[in-house]
Amino acid sequence: MLTSPRSVRRSATRVFATLSAIALVGLWPSTAQAQNAARSGKWTIELYGGASSSSSSSSAGAVPTFAPGTPFTTESGQPSRAVSSWYFGDGAGLVNQVQARFAAITGTPFPEITPLDSALGGNGGSRKSGGAFGIRVGRALTSKLSLEFSAERSLAKLALSGALQDALKASSESFEAAFQSLLSTAPVTNLTVTSQLTTPDRANSQTRVAGAVKWTVLSGSKLEAYLTAGGGMMLNSGQGPQAILNGRYTFRLFGAFLMDETDRVVVSVTQPKNNAMGLVGGGFTYDLSARTGIRADVRLLVNSTKEVTKLTAAPAVATATASTTGVLPSVTNPGIQFSTQPNVRSTLSGPNLNLTLFEGSGTNRQVAVTIGVFTRF
Repeated sequence: MLTSPRSVRRSATRVFATLSAIALVGLWPSTAQAQNAARSGKWTIELYGGASSSSSSSSAGAVPTFAPGTPFTTESGQPSRAVSSWYFGDGAGLVNQVQARFAAITGTPFPEITPLDSALGGNGGSRKSGGAFGIRVGRALTSKLSLEFSAERSLAKLALSGALQDALKASSESFEAAFQSLLSTAPVTNLTVTSQLTTPDRANSQTRVAGAVKWTVLSGSKLEAYLTAGGGMMLNSGQGPQAILNGRYTFRLFGAFLMDETDRVVVSVTQPKNNAMGLVGGGFTYDLSARTGIRADVRLLVNSTKEVTKLTAAPAVATATASTTGVLPSVTNPGIQFSTQPNVRSTLSGPNLNLTLFEGSGTNRQVAVTIGVFTRF
């Protein structure tokens, strides 16, 4: 079951508080020789499970600047620009200019599109909370010092950030309102405007391999407290999160000429295949016998954020045969034009885009809380 970062931190606090109380009440002084005599074997192997939460601080970039569309003149003699999408950049700016002109002409407000631009200048990904399980192998060097190696699997997924999801939803909803109001001013029938936002469920997970030094700071006949520090690698697998915006409007000009245009934008976040990490933490072990015991452990895992946010745009305008073609230009300056004639340009006719918007350069922190069972040999 997935847990929130706050609940994981509360769990970590409760583990330490409870075991600290046990230590204060139940510990009594004993010599290192007596402890070593009671505990058999220098090797330990442990199976464990738990959960981890994540937070990150990544330097935000500037709001991206998209190239302006190619200028052209509409059939009504007004300047326009060929754009690749209405959801961001010059396309959103152009349609909002036209909406403002119509509002001034009619004296009524025309809804504008909410551009994605401001949300595209930051890290589009965020790692969520999730379960974790793994194995640890340890080797005692002295009565206080030991080495351990671990391999664990984290099910905490990399997902779209909340800020990006909110911006995508707002832009999608504004698309429908803007084009419904704009095209309703024209002599059209069978008008349909849709904007669909989909976020495919793309599985991804993380394998963490680490080595660490464990130092016993408090020891009793059965209970020990320790600190640990080390480092290793995070190995990422699966696909990063993705969002797809599909905006479309269809109508018949003068009830006869079918016009159909589609605005498709895909925002995706990719993560590196592997990433170095450091770790610090601590915990308690409690012996159930000379060879077996249980362990509660809390660790802070730190690595650099290197996720990359990308955007693609692919506009599509349906064309028709010479006998069924139509052209619909606005009378505003600047103007928007819809066209099914192969030799007459539609405003939504810019090139397909494939852009890298943001490359992470901050720090990601994960808190992992686990409970395990170990045996000595």
